[in-house]
Amino acid sequence: MKRLIRATVFALFALILFSVVYVSLNSHNKIQGAFTLVDLAPKGFTYVALDDVSQTAAEQALAQATKDVQDLKDLNIASLFVQDTLNEAKKTYDNKDYANVFQLTQLINYVKTEKITFLDKVRLTEIKRQAAVAKGVKNMGDVSQLMQQAMNAFALDQLDEANLLLTQANDLLQKSNSEFARESFLTAIGRNFFLRYWWQILVVLVVIGISAYPIYKVTRKTVLKRKIAHLNMEQVKIKELIRKLQTECFIDKKITPGMYKDRAAKYEDRIAEIKRILPVLDAQLKAKDKEIRKGNK
Repeated sequence: MKRLIRATVFALFALILFSVVYVSLNSHNKIQGAFTLVDLAPKGFTYVALDDVSQTAAEQALAQATKDVQDLKDLNIASLFVQDTLNEAKKTYDNKDYANVFQLTQLINYVKTEKITFLDKVRLTEIKRQAAVAKGVKNMGDVSQLMQQAMNAFALDQLDEANLLLTQANDLLQKSNSEFARESFLTAIGRNFFLRYWWQILVVLVVIGISAYPIYKVTRKTVLKRKIAHLNMEQVKIKELIRKLQTECFIDKKITPGMYKDRAAKYEDRIAEIKRILPVLDAQLKAKDKEIRKGNK
């Protein structure tokens, strides 16, 4: 009787132990199964639910995602993230989980677009940086460092971090340009007025009223000329990038017409912005010329 009781207790204990282990393993597998690379998507990604979630539609989405990954490879844009996402999408398709296939393939297309857009922004920033270096603007080493950090984050598929660093680089570039313009203005005033006419100031304070405004006009004219030259140089550089895109698309066949159209549109927008600014600056420069000529009569 005692043996029977012990055997029964042992059997119940073994059954309970088996149940605990089974539930634990099953819960662990569910947790693992719940993870998807969509959870690591950049902040701007939003999934658009589709009405058609059939197997055929999933096949088409998977084929487009495969093409998107290949497009990045053709452009020498490495991305382990999109490759891993494509692999997950294929496994999800094999499991007939078509709804998640669309999430993953949309993510691939989003990352592809973001990566190409990011590199276009880097090129435009580099054009501005080179123009600033040519003018002698300070802090360009810090701008280059931020751009390099942005590219390092980009190479690691950290798109949010890369865009943040590139924004910081552009902010510093703009701030440095503004500071340079202010210092140039003050330096020009000092060179053209205080250094040339310091003894007149000591002789009579009236010289200030006679000379200050004309010097300001001349200095303002110089600043306008520099701005116009800077924008013209930037416009030339952007047109060179567009010609390079045309070669990559229509001759080397490295990018599709759609990709060419999207990237060229961004460059054209900047050119259009420059063309809106230049006439205003030209008009201001002509007005300054008239003022100076009128003052010299």
